[in-house]
Order: sequence, then structure tokens, then C-alpha cells
Amino acid sequence: IALYAPLSVMGDLWGTSFLMKKFALNRGEASSSLMNIYVGLAIGSIVLPYFAEKYQILNKIILFSVIILLALFIVLIYSPNLNQIHLFSLIILIGFFCGAETLCFNAALRYTDSHSSGLTIGVVNTFNMAGGALLQQIIGIYLDATWHGDLDINGLRIYSLQEFVEAFTILVIILGICAVIACTTLSRKKKFGL
Repeated sequence: IALYAPLSVMGDLWGTSFLMKKFALNRGEASSSLMNIYVGLAIGSIVLPYFAEKYQILNKIILFSVIILLALFIVLIYSPNLNQIHLFSLIILIGFFCGAETLCFNAALRYTDSHSSGLTIGVVNTFNMAGGALLQQIIGIYLDATWHGDLDINGLRIYSLQEFVEAFTILVIILGICAVIACTTLSRKKKFGL
């Protein structure tokens, strides 16, 4: 969930509106800036699995990616000012570390046999997609609950920067919980020699 949800929330739904509010960008600038998340994702989906296989550090890369995503989102959401280069770099890095999502499928397959591998992939993918969709809805519900009634010329709701920051704090909390769970799981595996 921690590796797909940021992509789902930021890249697929709320990111353009957030960037417009936070960085005073127009819709075209915000949208084209956000597209770089997919550039980072394309690179990370190749580079991270390569290093995971080469150095046999699959679980460590997953954990490292979750922690880095947490830090990147803290900077994106709470930093007062980012120039265009920093914003561009931050968005690419978010996409890059979301690329570790592909490793979760490989990690799950290590704990199953070939007869149930299809089922395992299906379950992992279901949790992945459902988690992202659920988090989109939770953030939307929060935004609607805190909305102050502003509408644009087309009658669409306009959310303030503060409302976006509060709503995205939910994402930061989820990333933090996932990082703690990943750390705990990895330390348990080391303890029991798994």
C-alpha cells in the first residue's frame, strides 16, 4: 500500500490541484510537472529491481523506499518554499521510489509455491489497488468535510492549501505506519533467520 498509494493519490487524483495551490502554478504547469512522477516510476521500476536482485536485498530496498517516500512527502507537503528545480526533482524521486512497488510481487512469491503463485499475485495486487483507491476516497471525504464552500466558475469545489495539507497528512501517517511495520517485519526476519 505504501508504495502504490502515493502514486494513486498524488499522480492519479489530487496532485494537480495540490500543486496549483501550493506553488501557484496554472493547471497546465501543475499537470505537466506532475507527469514527471511517471518518468521517475519508469526509471525506478527498472533500477530498483536490478539492485535488489544483484545484491539480494529485496526487503531492504522495499523498506528503504518506504522511508524515503515518507521523507519526500514530508518535504513536499510541509516545506514552505520549493523552487521549480527542487519541485521537479522531488516529483521524479517520488515516482522513482514508488517503482519499488514491483518488488512487492517478487517478495510475496518468495513465500509461496508455484501452484499458488497466481493467487498470491492476485491477492497482492488486490491489496495494492484497493489500498490506493481507499486512500483516494478517504482524502476526498476529508477534503469535502473541511471544505469552506468555495466554487470555481464551473461550479467545482475549490479547496484551500490548508485543507490539502491536512488531507495529505493522512498519507504521511499511512506511510509512517507502513515504515514502522516494514522495520518491525524485517527485524523479526533477521531475529528468526528468515
